[in-house]
Amino acid sequence: MRDGAPPASRKRRAPVAGQALRLELDRAPEAPPLYRQIRDGVRAAVLSGMLSPGTRLPPEREMAAMLGVNRTTTMRAYQELVADGVVEARPGRGTVVCRPPRQDGAPSGLYDRSAWPGGTQASWLLELPALGRGNLGPDPTLLRDISALSGRRDLISFAAGSPAPDLIPLAALQQAVARGLERMGAMGLAYGPVEGLDALRLALAERLAQRGVAVAPDEILILSGATQGLALAAHALVEPGDEIVVEAPTYVGMLQTFSVAGARLIGVPVDEHGLRVDLLPPILTRRRVRLILVQPTLHNPTGVTLSPARRERLLSLARRFGVPILEDEIYADLWNDGAAPPPLKALDRDGLVLHLSSCSKTVAPGLRVGWLAASAPVVARLALAKQFSDLNTTNLGQLTLAEFLGSGDYDRHLARLRFAYAERRALMLDGLRAAERYLQVTPGAPGGFYLWCRLLGGSHARLLSTAAVREGVAVLAGEAFYPPGLGQDGRDHIRLSFSGTTPPEIVTGLSRLRSALERLPGSLDAAERADHRLRPVV
Repeated sequence: MRDGAPPASRKRRAPVAGQALRLELDRAPEAPPLYRQIRDGVRAAVLSGMLSPGTRLPPEREMAAMLGVNRTTTMRAYQELVADGVVEARPGRGTVVCRPPRQDGAPSGLYDRSAWPGGTQASWLLELPALGRGNLGPDPTLLRDISALSGRRDLISFAAGSPAPDLIPLAALQQAVARGLERMGAMGLAYGPVEGLDALRLALAERLAQRGVAVAPDEILILSGATQGLALAAHALVEPGDEIVVEAPTYVGMLQTFSVAGARLIGVPVDEHGLRVDLLPPILTRRRVRLILVQPTLHNPTGVTLSPARRERLLSLARRFGVPILEDEIYADLWNDGAAPPPLKALDRDGLVLHLSSCSKTVAPGLRVGWLAASAPVVARLALAKQFSDLNTTNLGQLTLAEFLGSGDYDRHLARLRFAYAERRALMLDGLRAAERYLQVTPGAPGGFYLWCRLLGGSHARLLSTAAVREGVAVLAGEAFYPPGLGQDGRDHIRLSFSGTTPPEIVTGLSRLRSALERLPGSLDAAERADHRLRPVV
């Protein structure tokens, strides 16, 4: 049992977010009735594994507000789901997904093999457990949904954590590709070493040395993006059932990756100085923690940075208890106020820190090149796991990045990038002053992509994210950034990204967001309580 967590018999699972159901209602005159669309959407989510047995659906009134329909519509949809045996209404728990029957004579509806499109061809899916054993959080499709929203031309996205297309150094990358292919020839399009190209590993070792990290090229593993580094660590360094410490909140992909691998997540709060390291000793004393995951610099989603004193204390605890640390420093090069704090790996004298980063936030996510620096035995183990994953990272992306780094173009690009993001961050902070009656903002450290905001009107973040899309702007509700089982679960927070939008889009998007805020329940009360000042809050 987690420290401070209720017994498992009394723990209530939070309702799944409406966005996780991927419900997009067709309101055309010839479309099926809305209640049937809702019913079929829930059934599809159960069949796909998005909703596991025991998952609570949003209350009827909340689902109606999310979808912009009458409560009677959601009531009828839920009634039909109950009648079909897909869900059941449990006193005190709400509407809960049922466990599929395994015997013949199942009720009609979802579990009737002849009633579902595809018939017996898809029925074997019903025998499988939900992906991630049902522990992927309230928004299991969130990362996919963010990409889909970013592709909508009618929508301004403050949800995507990706570089702005207008800031990708296209001309310089084209030149780097040409130089790399001229040097490598056809081998630039062939298979490469599992560990990565020697030229890129050497270039990265030299750059890490500039930040105080002394690693040899063979202590660097090239990855197909930083996400692969998380996945390799989750499967090669952690066994199912192992306990790992994660920040609360933290990057949703980190939570989902380790949950899918069967790890048990222990959430430790984050405040304005980063991870609450003072809360770690009793956890490390009582529990058998296998790994600590931390984003020490320009944290996602809060934007805060771990203080120097806490960095030293964290390393001391890791050394005392023999627990390795995986630091995700993917945003560190976007620090725009002098030199960024040294990575934990620069302070590591015991080989306990694994340093993870990528070019996805600074150059172009489509290159799919990341890297992990660690002791040689760790790199060897992860490389073995990698060869069963994708065999090797694309040579074309690697040679492009190696040329880009070696030419000096990367440093010139970073200077331009930091200036542009500082401008957009300041513009968003200034624009949010018009919404300070509804939001409190965590400014965070100077750099990164994000602002973390608390709703003054209460726990309506999911309602706001739905209402905002109807206004033409996308934001992320904070609940998805928390591991399960914590009292503070982000339902009153949203994350705003300023990275992927131009300055004019930021101005327009904030105007649309304010319109959505004004329609939230309790907004008038929040406006009366606000003191008309931006105050740092985590």
